[in-house]
Amino acid sequence: MKNKILDDIIKLLLRYEEGKASDVEHDAIDTWDVKMDYTPKTEHDKQQLRKYGVNIWSRLAEQYGFENQKLSKKHSLISFTRIHQLVPLQKVAVVAIILLLVGGTWIISENISPKNEAQNLMTAHVYKTWNTGTNERNSLILPDGTEVHLNAGSRIEIIEDSFNKENREVWLIGEAFFDVTKNPNKIFIIHTGAIQTIVKGTSFNVKAYAELENNVVSVRDGRVEIMKEGRTLGLLTANKELRYKKNSNKVEIIDADWQNAAGWIDGWLVLNGADEKELRLRLQQQFGVEVSIQQGALDGKTIQGAFGIKSSLKEVLDAISSIYTLRYEINENKVMLHPL
Repeated sequence: MKNKILDDIIKLLLRYEEGKASDVEHDAIDTWDVKMDYTPKTEHDKQQLRKYGVNIWSRLAEQYGFENQKLSKKHSLISFTRIHQLVPLQKVAVVAIILLLVGGTWIISENISPKNEAQNLMTAHVYKTWNTGTNERNSLILPDGTEVHLNAGSRIEIIEDSFNKENREVWLIGEAFFDVTKNPNKIFIIHTGAIQTIVKGTSFNVKAYAELENNVVSVRDGRVEIMKEGRTLGLLTANKELRYKKNSNKVEIIDADWQNAAGWIDGWLVLNGADEKELRLRLQQQFGVEVSIQQGALDGKTIQGAFGIKSSLKEVLDAISSIYTLRYEINENKVMLHPL
């Protein structure tokens, strides 16, 4: 089919820009890196570049299980310049550019066999997604028997028709506790943005909310490997915790009681070095309130504390205000914190 591979790339870019990309596709665009090392000068070079471009799309399709979706006619003749202007996604735009010749002509033509490996890979996949609302928690069992507890405001996704065949891969936004079924022959991978958590069978908590600076992995038992771009950030065992700072790429591994990280499963509110962003998130999850922090009341402060399932909002705010020298106001479902 003419321009088939290129059409799929453009469709992916359009879905991303319109906010319609799946978590798997979004993760691919945000984390996948491609570099074009040369410009073709001869026909032989162009042929090699053509093979290189098809191979890149094959790898993307195989790794992320992209859907096969057609473009409308109005997008089928987008030129080199049009693609460059289409979106500011340099990583994926380069993939599209690789599939073009200098001057904007197509390098994917009708003489490509429909049995081409890349086209075979680009078949529709079946996705399975679980979501939780702002004040909702949920438990689920994955097809391999792995038990997952999903915290409020979270999302987990698998490619259902490939999960547990060669590997077991999930994509997570938010927070979840995993009790992974042991299988030494099939690794279990959790994708959280640029970070991958890799195990064969263990239990641990992963915190990866988009609005928080830190991604945190806390281990109950077993052995967990944390990786980024093929590099190991840390190997964790029981009661070890890795904190990855997204803005600075800094990694910290500390001793930490896993029950503090996973206390939310039993309804506890645990503030384990929480900054003001995490305090807002946790109070919203626990009590359904919007929190406003006035005049830098918590600048430079991190909050420690654990509150049982029966603790009221007032009891929590009384304790925080007393320890951190604050005052608060509650107005229906809104809380304001002020410095004293």
